[in-house]
Amino acid sequence: MADHPEESLQDNLDEVISYARAGSLADYQEACDALAALRPEVCADPVGQVLAATNSQGLTALHMAAANGHMELLGYLLAQLPPVAVNRPNAEGNTALHWAAVAGQVEAVRELLKHQADPLAKNATGKTAITEAQQAGKEAVVDFLLANVDESRIELREDDDDDDESATTATASGPNGVPGK
Repeated sequence: MADHPEESLQDNLDEVISYARAGSLADYQEACDALAALRPEVCADPVGQVLAATNSQGLTALHMAAANGHMELLGYLLAQLPPVAVNRPNAEGNTALHWAAVAGQVEAVRELLKHQADPLAKNATGKTAITEAQQAGKEAVVDFLLANVDESRIELREDDDDDDESATTATASGPNGVPGK
């Protein structure tokens, strides 16, 4: 592996993401230290370290911690990031909020919103975190998001799905951004 530094780098990135998925803050920090030793230019600052570590789907430690409800690690990561970084999408356009919402992680959703996650950001298929949560049957997340998003920015429309005539989808009706709540 020493002959292939990019493979070694990817192995380290995968390890960082793996520890974020597992929720071990100590193991995550240790893996980040190993990554910084391998490629100091990638990890010159904490923000770079958090955002540079992505797996092949473009998932960051923030995506994994949010989706799995690892609140200690999520808090640690959010404390290092500027608000704009909280909305960084993966390869499919999903933010950490999309992942937390579809996984039903209400506390992670709450923490992300406190750090200016955009509940109306759309992924590559045009879906917001609210829509993803609704389609995944995560009603507690849907209720929480709808209660904490400026209603003037959301419209509910009937889906064109013949199988469930009562299905509705939340969509953005204005520019992205988190209301000041």
